[in-house]
Amino acid sequence: MIVTSAIVDANLSGLLGKTSLAAIVEVNASLMVTGELSTIALQVTKVDEIYNLTLLSDQTAAEITTLLGKSVAAASVGKAMAVASATSMDADRLNALGASYLKIAGNGISGTVLLVSGSTGVTDANITNLFVKIDLGANVRADGTGMIASTISILNTNLAKLDSAFDMAFTNAQSVTELSNILGKSDAASATADATGMDSNVGGKLATLADNYLKLANAGVDGAIAINSNLTSVQISNLLSKVNFGTTFVGGATVAIDATGMSSSQLTSVVSSVTAAGSSANQAAVFDISNLTLTGSQDPTQMAILLNSTLANEAVVVATGMTSDQLAAVGNAPGAVDAVTGTFTITSDLSAAQISAIMGNTAPTATVTIDNNGMSPSQQAAVVTSGTGLLMVNASATVATGQTFVVLVDMTGLPTSAVGMMARVNYDTSKVLFVRDSNGDGDSTNDSIGGIAFPTELFVTQGVGYVSFSTGVDIAGSGAGVTFGNAARLTFRSIAPDCLATELVTFATTGFTNQISATGGTATVPFVPTNFSNVTSLNNLQLVGVPASNIDVAADAGTTAGAAIAVPTVTATNNCGAVTPVIRTVTYPDATTSLTWPAMFPIGVSSVTWTATDAAGNFISATKTYTVQNYQLATIDVNLVGGVNSSIIFNQIVRLRLSSGAVVSATIPFTGNNGAVVDAQVPVSASYTCVSVKDATHTLADSQSLSVVGTKWVAGAAFALTAGDSNDDNVVDILDFGMFVSDRGAGKDPSSRSNFDRNAFVNNGDYGFISLNFLFAGDTCGGGYLDGNTPLARVSVKELRRAGLGYLEQADINMDGWVDQTDMGLAMQGQFRRDYPNALEVQDEVEVADW
Repeated sequence: MIVTSAIVDANLSGLLGKTSLAAIVEVNASLMVTGELSTIALQVTKVDEIYNLTLLSDQTAAEITTLLGKSVAAASVGKAMAVASATSMDADRLNALGASYLKIAGNGISGTVLLVSGSTGVTDANITNLFVKIDLGANVRADGTGMIASTISILNTNLAKLDSAFDMAFTNAQSVTELSNILGKSDAASATADATGMDSNVGGKLATLADNYLKLANAGVDGAIAINSNLTSVQISNLLSKVNFGTTFVGGATVAIDATGMSSSQLTSVVSSVTAAGSSANQAAVFDISNLTLTGSQDPTQMAILLNSTLANEAVVVATGMTSDQLAAVGNAPGAVDAVTGTFTITSDLSAAQISAIMGNTAPTATVTIDNNGMSPSQQAAVVTSGTGLLMVNASATVATGQTFVVLVDMTGLPTSAVGMMARVNYDTSKVLFVRDSNGDGDSTNDSIGGIAFPTELFVTQGVGYVSFSTGVDIAGSGAGVTFGNAARLTFRSIAPDCLATELVTFATTGFTNQISATGGTATVPFVPTNFSNVTSLNNLQLVGVPASNIDVAADAGTTAGAAIAVPTVTATNNCGAVTPVIRTVTYPDATTSLTWPAMFPIGVSSVTWTATDAAGNFISATKTYTVQNYQLATIDVNLVGGVNSSIIFNQIVRLRLSSGAVVSATIPFTGNNGAVVDAQVPVSASYTCVSVKDATHTLADSQSLSVVGTKWVAGAAFALTAGDSNDDNVVDILDFGMFVSDRGAGKDPSSRSNFDRNAFVNNGDYGFISLNFLFAGDTCGGGYLDGNTPLARVSVKELRRAGLGYLEQADINMDGWVDQTDMGLAMQGQFRRDYPNALEVQDEVEVADW
């Protein structure tokens, strides 16, 4: 009997229930649904074979096992082996498939296969079996939770069918290939690794983790990590960015870094990773750095971070060219430093503790220069009490160029007693010269370079830029030797300015063996050659900021105290730019003196003297006079009201009458009617209110207010001078008409009286100003008219004669005994008297009136 899906589930159960065990029952499972397959599984004892079976997650694990047990083991015509869609199948169902995998067709497992291992997961054997039957088109995903090494190896073996993995936990048990392959299949930021025991070889396990760091979870790398220079700087950064530093740095990873041969970029990567560990205490707890070599390529911050995590005596510092900040980082970590080598300079920027730490770790092969400029006694003491044997070139002096100074060669802290030394010092021949005749008697044979401890000179040889010498203990002495003291004295002369020079006189590092001999002369004493020197040769002291010329100013407006003058900033410098105090002395017109700059310089001539003396005794002085004139300045803008051609350029003297009654004059440059703005000199006053301006032989006065603007008086507006006043009485009246008549004619000076338009003629063009402005009066400011009278409209000839102005009679054109407006009208018509043949020679100027 062949059972197919055509038999409904209810009938199928009854049918199989009545079927004899002796009957041959075949099940064609094609298109059968879950219930039908479950029924067959319940009645499986009645079934002989099942074919065309498709298993889904709807079947239980037991049903899967039962059905596959009756499934055909080989395909035949119309009878296909079983297949399964593993989507949503749990571990029990997948185990059932794996256990009966021989009944499943090749590539017969499809869908999404989720492989979960561990005690409740799919066994290694069944995972292996499943991969045999899994179709390449299936989506196989591995859950690495609790997965053991053997399971990971199975995944790696079947990598072609593995699509992805997550929560993988790797250990040193995985090979490099397994790590690389499975990490390649892992979800981003999902994998973890216990890196304990993992190698740091090129292309090794740690390198593999680093190359796949994006697949590692944050804080996903744990264990005891050991890194060396085989990892690139990028790999170091990548790997350590995923390290688990633990909770308050308890229970997290530890990182041991063998820095042997690490490049600057590798160390920079280490620094960035160490910084991520948090506080300096936490950094030191997590990281252990060994075999560290620091050079000037690391900045001070990097050096401090590295040394903080370095094991005791595991750092060597090649200090050549290091800055004070870099050396400070070295000095702050004495325990981590095994030796300081190279050629370097210690300055006052380092603390006494830092200096002591550096000198205490300095190797005998190093060459140390001590720039003692600005060092405190404790800093200098730290150099010589560091417990390191030193042979020092002690050249410390401040001299004027041309002077001599003594360089001491001293010993300190020697580990054993010494009886002699030999050394060579180099010196800069452009700055200093060695002086063999130190006492200046012209005979160098009686001069010894021997010191206090080693007074005997053994030999001296000098060449260009160097001196080789040897000294020893007193030959007649005990020969017990010394561990400290002065070994030699060398005299030099400064020949050129130099500032804070720490390398003018230094130990030779090549070409000569610097040596200290122990007692008996058969052994040498270890020491560090140290250039403890600072030579300053001062010259060319200069005062900077002294005014280039003497100061000459007007008094300030609005005060009688004088003038406020800005204090110049004067400094004293020499070739070294040293800050030298400057003393300033002010001497006033009354000969009194002061060191304080005055708020106001008084009227008169004061002087200011600046003096300075530098450290070498160079003296300089400069003096400038400060003159405050006995006048103030008033800024005025004077213009004429019409009449002068714009092409005419001339200077005109005007009078200024101030509100105080004082009268002064000023010269105004004019172009036509437009005058230039000028500063007129006026008497010193604290309170002017106004000023009048007038041209004596041409114009009426105009007045404006005065106020203080800055240091000057400034008129409130421009002055507009009206022409027509020939006799300077500040009115235009019949007397000005009379003078015009007497002045008229050709060949006139442009500045002559009544020549209002300033050409070569006095004619009716000028008369127009009188007629137009007739009976006008000018403004006043502290003054008035010449005679106190109002403008005259007419005057008798008799009155003119009594006033001494009889020559103006010619203006009585109609000869009625009066000069009046009738005569002005006749003049307007061009009618004048002809009985004055010498009229043009009559005086045409008058004395300046006191208006």
